[in-house]
Amino acid sequence: MKSPQLVVVGGPSMDTLIVDGQERSVVGGAGFITAIAGCITGCRVGIVSRVPRGKLPTQVAQAFVSGGVHSGGLIPCDGEWPSFCI
Repeated sequence: MKSPQLVVVGGPSMDTLIVDGQERSVVGGAGFITAIAGCITGCRVGIVSRVPRGKLPTQVAQAFVSGGVHSGGLIPCDGEWPSFCI
């Protein structure tokens, strides 16, 4: 993969949206969403973010497929995924 044209700092969060009393789990994180948006526009994008050790959740891992967000800046660390309830 060629070097990224854009590097975004900030990673995914595992959020809960509540609409009309119904809860829905979604992936959020402003940096992560920005990185995906950059890929959609045709930009080569990298991301720098601490992520919990272990396997990435499927919804997150899908962003790092070939031609997607470059995962070279993911830094494994101890802890949980950030989360918000909105």
